[in-house]
Amino acid sequence: MSFSLTTKLPFEDDEFDHVHIQAIAKGVPENKWGILFEEVNRVLRPGGSVEIIEDDVMFPLLPRWFTSALRSQARRDTSVHYPDGSRRSYPSPPNTPQNIPAHDHALLESLNKSVFEHRFINLKPTAVLPSYFTTYFRQVTLGPVINFPMPPIPSPQPLPPQTINSYSIGLDADTSDSRPSTSCSPPINRPNSSSLSSTISASTTSTIGSNDSFVFSVRPRTTSASFSSTFEVGDTSAKPRPFNRFLLDGSLSESEIAALPRSLFPLEQLEALSERSLAMHLYRSYQSILACQEAMWEELKDRIINRKEELIPYGWDDDEELEELKNRKKFERLLERYKSDMQARISLWCSLTGIGWEFPARESLSKAELMEEERIRDSLLEARRFVSDDERQVPCRSLRVLVGHKL
Repeated sequence: MSFSLTTKLPFEDDEFDHVHIQAIAKGVPENKWGILFEEVNRVLRPGGSVEIIEDDVMFPLLPRWFTSALRSQARRDTSVHYPDGSRRSYPSPPNTPQNIPAHDHALLESLNKSVFEHRFINLKPTAVLPSYFTTYFRQVTLGPVINFPMPPIPSPQPLPPQTINSYSIGLDADTSDSRPSTSCSPPINRPNSSSLSSTISASTTSTIGSNDSFVFSVRPRTTSASFSSTFEVGDTSAKPRPFNRFLLDGSLSESEIAALPRSLFPLEQLEALSERSLAMHLYRSYQSILACQEAMWEELKDRIINRKEELIPYGWDDDEELEELKNRKKFERLLERYKSDMQARISLWCSLTGIGWEFPARESLSKAELMEEERIRDSLLEARRFVSDDERQVPCRSLRVLVGHKL
């Protein structure tokens, strides 16, 4: 059912015992919430209840240490070796300017934010809704703002069975030993062990531990010989860093949280969630960004025509002679890169194999393709050295539940 905020709901007074509202905040200007709740109050019977579940407008961020690793190229040696054994170094390329955007998708984030601001839509409905809600309803119960952090770092997709380099790393290692060698798995079934390879026991599934360790593949072990990339697990006695599956805002004390009705705030169910469930929250958030792409394109066109100086910090080198079609293709490339990076971050295949789905067989890679995948793996392992605990717990979704009654 469609509903305009300038007209009445097509229902009689006191018609419903319960009204449920969810995920409409991205289409309601802040000065229209009063009109909406007044109509809900009108169609609700005395003693009836109203429930609302809303998300904040959030642009899920991917830090540079992650996206740069996906796109970094092998660095060439900046020196030349002469036959006499001498060596001459050439100056390294200049450092990256300090005024670059905070992350690779900063322009898309700015466009998405402007889409809502220009429509007078508050980006944090979880903060403003309680004041409107308590004006029109009584016996109100305000749930805490629940923040779901980014999921643990996913594992890369398994390599196809073929001769590849072998690495020997620990779960918490910062670098890898990439001495070339080959490993051939014998034609027998092995019990589960601490060796993570591209052909492991069929009863083993891919999981992401609380220490964000990489699990590089999950192919069932077959009776035929195959080559694999083996990762030997080092000392796992170190205590893993805690990983919170959800975070609450600091406005409620522990006693207030404990007093919340379990039907509104099922604490036990939240604590029982798996870490991979966070990937679905991230997927939902980034899909909401893609849903706004046409509005973001209109915002970009307006900036190109009227406010070109706002694009300078994002490196948009628009030419006045460029046709609109070329600008559109450039915008679509930005979206494709964002989707590709998000798909790598979510790694939906990892969630599916974790519940028993078999990973589809991959075709053998060429030498160049194999080297590129190994380079990305090395880059991600190296980049993980720079991730902080705060970055590991950056929210990708925030929501709140409110319940009230009409007296």
